[in-house]
Amino acid sequence: LGFALAADEAQQALQAYGIWVEKSMYGRSYMGIERTTFLIGPNAKIRVGKAFHIDRDMDFRCDGELILGDHVWFAPNTTLSVHSKIIVGNSTQFAEGVSVHDNTHVGAGSEVPFHLRGRDAAPITFGDNVWVAAKATVLMGVT
Repeated sequence: LGFALAADEAQQALQAYGIWVEKSMYGRSYMGIERTTFLIGPNAKIRVGKAFHIDRDMDFRCDGELILGDHVWFAPNTTLSVHSKIIVGNSTQFAEGVSVHDNTHVGAGSEVPFHLRGRDAAPITFGDNVWVAAKATVLMGVT
């Protein structure tokens, strides 16, 4: 492999991200990992308040600055893509299927491959006590 692999035998990272949960199948309970993706880049700065909750199937990508207030809740199938800065106020909730992106690909002629175009990014700010409805898409620059 061209990269190092990490192990979390003591489950410290799993506990910190709240994804080591009780699951059940065929009437049997067991502990397991919630299906969630975390891609945290080398430029990421993440600050999380108390009582932060992530439900199953979250897609989390951060190579910018993310600030989450207290009592922030992400329902199933939420996507959060941070390349600039996203601030989420206290008691803010994201319903199922919400997609938040503070970035987009730079437009260019069709002769430039998509992955080589780079990105534009602008901060997003959610205030306190905000409810983001199911399947909403929030794009860069929204406050």
